[in-house]
Amino acid sequence: MKSKKENIRQMVNQGAPRVSNREVEAAGARVWKNLKEELTKHDTSLRSLTGDGWSIGPLEDREFRILSAVARAKEGTAIEIMEIVENWEDLMVGTVLVLLDRLLRREFVMETAPQVYKVTGEGERALRRAKLEGKELVVQEVRLRGDCLDPIT
Repeated sequence: MKSKKENIRQMVNQGAPRVSNREVEAAGARVWKNLKEELTKHDTSLRSLTGDGWSIGPLEDREFRILSAVARAKEGTAIEIMEIVENWEDLMVGTVLVLLDRLLRREFVMETAPQVYKVTGEGERALRRAKLEGKELVVQEVRLRGDCLDPIT
């Protein structure tokens, strides 16, 4: 008496189509070609198959604002970066410096001279991830009224 395993194997062999190695390789080549074409339509430089799916760590909201200010300044001093950030929100000078230091340690910015900061390639990737995640700068618009700046209401 044949085992159930042999009977199942026989049924599969009888019902399954016979495909040559050449046909299998041709089908695999077609699938690979289609995958490569599809991948060219997407920015995969930020994607990973491990962890949370990203190849670069996330930015906290304040880190995002500071890194965006550094990017806007191109290569700016700490004071220039603080002036840019002041237009967006009230942050204490110490907070900005602490966040700049954190971004330095994460290698998202670098010092090109003492207290002069520039976004690194990793920082640009972090900003692209933030954009893909939907992070936006919420900037309070201001206009001149007399001799002072007041928020638009």
